[in-house]
Amino acid sequence: PAPPSPGINAVSASAGNLVFSGTNGTVGGTYYILTTTNITLPLSDWTVLSTNTFGAGGVFSASIPIGASADGHFYSLEVP
Repeated sequence: PAPPSPGINAVSASAGNLVFSGTNGTVGGTYYILTTTNITLPLSDWTVLSTNTFGAGGVFSASIPIGASADGHFYSLEVP
């Protein structure tokens, strides 16, 4: 069977930020945190908020500032 895909396992709020964390990435591999207000758009039309690399064991944590317009936003993890 194929290994599990990387995914966001938890989201929390801390000090004015949304903190996304998850597992199953390729160590040192790149990932993006994307956002949109229109979930029907293809991912290629979503806005990239963060570009990072997976850490040891394939884990990640990304912190995104919460703005006044954060309501109604959808978020996704993308691996190139």
